[in-house]
Amino acid sequence: MTNENAELIEVEDTKLFVSHRFAKKLIAAKIAFKLHVIVGPTDTDSVTGVILKKAQDVDAQAIVMARHSKGKLREMWVGSVTKAVVHRSSIPVAVVPHAL
Repeated sequence: MTNENAELIEVEDTKLFVSHRFAKKLIAAKIAFKLHVIVGPTDTDSVTGVILKKAQDVDAQAIVMARHSKGKLREMWVGSVTKAVVHRSSIPVAVVPHAL
């Protein structure tokens, strides 16, 4: 499997996960949303920049991020991205528990 195919599968898996976990509830609550899945860098500063740039490009009114809990080391990294987005964003950021 090529890297490009692996990325496409990862994007589709992410969309499926989000639609099962969040989209149905957002639709039921009549909350409009658009899902954007981005494949890219993995360091905190780059990920934060990509998220904020995408929000700006699509003229987002808010950013919603899931809080994951996958062990101490993983949680520290994900937490650092969430913290950076919250602190650097000029639009509201909602952080929701992973098990919404």
